[in-house]
Amino acid sequence: MSFSDYCSARVSPSKPEDHYRAVCRALVTETLELRTFLQRVCQGEAEVLRLKAQAETTGKELEKIHFNDWLGGKER
Repeated sequence: MSFSDYCSARVSPSKPEDHYRAVCRALVTETLELRTFLQRVCQGEAEVLRLKAQAETTGKELEKIHFNDWLGGKER
């Protein structure tokens, strides 16, 4: 039994072409939805990385301010 025969036996023999077209449309739709989802995930990851970098910079600035405050307190 060939692949084509196997598939045809699983679909109503009257219109297998319509079934295969529907399957192809569904695959394209799923592919487009997956692409959109992955783009959103990547954009979210980029935003998280940007926020982490911003937080690290802010943390370093706070450390510097605290250090300068400590130095200012010692010099008085």
